[in-house]
Amino acid sequence: SSVGREDLNLMAAAVVAQNEPAAERKQVAVVLDLFENLPQARAETGHAYQALTNYVSNAIKFLPVGGRGTVRSRADDFKVRLEVHDNGPGVPAAERGALFTEFARLSNRPTGCEESTGIGLSIVKQLIEGEKGAVGADFPAGGGSVFWFELPVAPGLKAGRMVPSRRRSAAVKVESRWSDFAPSRVLKMVKLG
Repeated sequence: SSVGREDLNLMAAAVVAQNEPAAERKQVAVVLDLFENLPQARAETGHAYQALTNYVSNAIKFLPVGGRGTVRSRADDFKVRLEVHDNGPGVPAAERGALFTEFARLSNRPTGCEESTGIGLSIVKQLIEGEKGAVGADFPAGGGSVFWFELPVAPGLKAGRMVPSRRRSAAVKVESRWSDFAPSRVLKMVKLG
């Protein structure tokens, strides 16, 4: 694997598509809310993908039937940020300090009897901090959770100053980059602004 430039919007679309069958089985929705001129992130191929996959699969695990998750991208001139918002139960205040630690087993249980090993978030932390990024979780007053990570903007790029991607080449890129993970129908779901 190599350090390169990652289009986190394309990656987010691939992750959501890959997790769509699990979401449908749980009768929950996971939708995209993507920043249109997102700069590329500097990251090792696959690390951001693994981190986001963990966040999205966690959201699906802990959402109640009829629940909703949103994968949101944001950026400034220095950082690209992916957030997974959900309207699930959140995490009790007393347990939040244990998030991102190895083998953290919190009181919340998956809503569909899925496995929960307690190591997923610690892996996310290792992957993203290894890329000089940051991870975290916020718990809005109205309930739910926001799990996020940030990565550095790839050198020479700033938010809002991107050359628009050509749809076809972008779709081919997502297919080749994540062909091990993503079903081919991802191509039909990736829509660039």
